[in-house]
Amino acid sequence: MAITVPVEPRSKARSPMPTSRRRAPTAADEVKPEGTPLQTTFNFFGLSRELRDMVYDFSLTFKRKIRSQHGARLRGRMVTEASLLLVSKQFSREYFERAQYHTCLIIVDRPEFHGDSFKIPRAISYARNVELFLAIACDSPDHFTDQCRVVKEVRMHRKWVVDLCQKMRRLESISIKLITDPHQHIEACEAKLLELQHKLTNFEELKNLAVYHCDYAGKETGWSFASKRTLVMEWSAKDGELHRVEAAKASPELEKNSPTHSVQNAMPITLALVSRQFSKECKERERNACVILKDTKLWHPFEVLETPAIPSTVTLLELHMALTVTNEHHIQDCRDLDFCEIEHEIDLHCSTAKTALAQLPQIRALSMHLYIVPSGHQGDDLSCALAHQGRLKNVHNLTAFTVRQCPMDGGSVFEFSAACEVVARWSSGG
Repeated sequence: MAITVPVEPRSKARSPMPTSRRRAPTAADEVKPEGTPLQTTFNFFGLSRELRDMVYDFSLTFKRKIRSQHGARLRGRMVTEASLLLVSKQFSREYFERAQYHTCLIIVDRPEFHGDSFKIPRAISYARNVELFLAIACDSPDHFTDQCRVVKEVRMHRKWVVDLCQKMRRLESISIKLITDPHQHIEACEAKLLELQHKLTNFEELKNLAVYHCDYAGKETGWSFASKRTLVMEWSAKDGELHRVEAAKASPELEKNSPTHSVQNAMPITLALVSRQFSKECKERERNACVILKDTKLWHPFEVLETPAIPSTVTLLELHMALTVTNEHHIQDCRDLDFCEIEHEIDLHCSTAKTALAQLPQIRALSMHLYIVPSGHQGDDLSCALAHQGRLKNVHNLTAFTVRQCPMDGGSVFEFSAACEVVARWSSGG
């Protein structure tokens, strides 16, 4: 009996498994890294949207100057930084959304402005908020024959504000602050303003309207919105009417018994909760923050100076102080009586600087700015200030100081306006 053995076809025969041979290492293999390096870049988009929004808000520029138009002054508040819009598509989209919510166009009335229409700057055309500082300039002596200039002023402002609203199609909020000069016919002016209030209150976007008394009569430059003003009327959103404010509530603004203080470029406390790395980097950037201390009319340098709680990372301090002189012939007293009011003022401000430095030991750089009060003897004041500048140089950590001369018609020296011209400058670097 024959035994048959099935033979598998050659085409279906299984080939043996290939044997792998290890290649000898080369010089190129020794250069290549053995593993992938760990990621060191902070994963920003891994944060929640709420925390990212805090970062976006902190990255907006608080104030930006815009070229004036027709004499009116323009400013942008909480404006985007163009470079941050180039980070990425997602960053640009989210950052721009926060900017649209916060950015505000500020327009400040000036005597040379006569209601001409504005050309919205392209860099701030996306703004949805507008803040207007307007003046009702009435100097007419005849208020009994319907010659009050409030009528003309209100109509003029109404015309260009309407044009502004039409150009800013995404506008959502309008805030208006009006100032009037409390002259002898102010009651007649206020009566006209109440009668014509609908021309300023029938904007759908209106969120706030307030009327203030501000004494600007006799000033060649007109009014100053930084001067002390008193609230006399306020618009109510409930009934849509402008009402007089009671005398008890009409307290003057910008009138304080102590020096004012502020902090520039400081990091919001909430951002420290993002992450350790983010908080560390923000604190390093916070070294650019600066504490600003400003003199006021009612503050006496002998009073105890109480500085606010300042982060330990803030190392810069600015002092803005006024050199007030009451004696017009003080330059003669300097020679005859060996006493100078300017020298006395400088000594007081040096004491203030030393007190502030003692309460803020983290300060490493101090700058002082002295303002000469508008008077007929500013030249003598400047000479005395330069003669006694050595007392300022003895202040610890002083890196720079300037002497600024305020214009004759610039209002109070305590406004510390940008119109004050620098007439003397010193820096530790020479």
